[in-house]
Amino acid sequence: MELLTTRLEQDLKKLREISRALTPEEITSSRVQQLIANLVQFAQNYSSPDGHYKCAGLSAVQVGFPLRIYVVRDRKTEVFTPYINPGLTPLGDATNSHVESCLSIPNVSGIVERYTRVRLSYLDPTGQRQMLKEVVGFTARVLQHEQDHLDGILFTDRMSKPK
Repeated sequence: MELLTTRLEQDLKKLREISRALTPEEITSSRVQQLIANLVQFAQNYSSPDGHYKCAGLSAVQVGFPLRIYVVRDRKTEVFTPYINPGLTPLGDATNSHVESCLSIPNVSGIVERYTRVRLSYLDPTGQRQMLKEVVGFTARVLQHEQDHLDGILFTDRMSKPK
């Protein structure tokens, strides 16, 4: 599994693709189950070259699969959860600004404004509909960042202050 980066034009083009939803049959296929396992393994094993940063989330499109799947790390348990065909809804108008970066955009970080509270609906790896009623803080930010990847949006598109 190889990470796409904005350093290569052909990778940038792929990162800008809108990912497609998966059918119930695809979700339970061995191919997609293996992709999910590979995403989790890649994300768990990643750390920045300087060793200071772990992966908070990873979308399938970042490794060359334009499918509506991403994995996000729970900060308490360190376990990555896969989210398939996710949908995010802001809960209220409150936002905050914070520094973000991305594995696919090396050596760039900047201030991005995001909603502070979101609701997430998604399918789990068995194809069952799930919902997180309220997600706040850092996890809400990571979910929005990964959701953007599925729509071909990079954090630099939302960045207000390069750092």
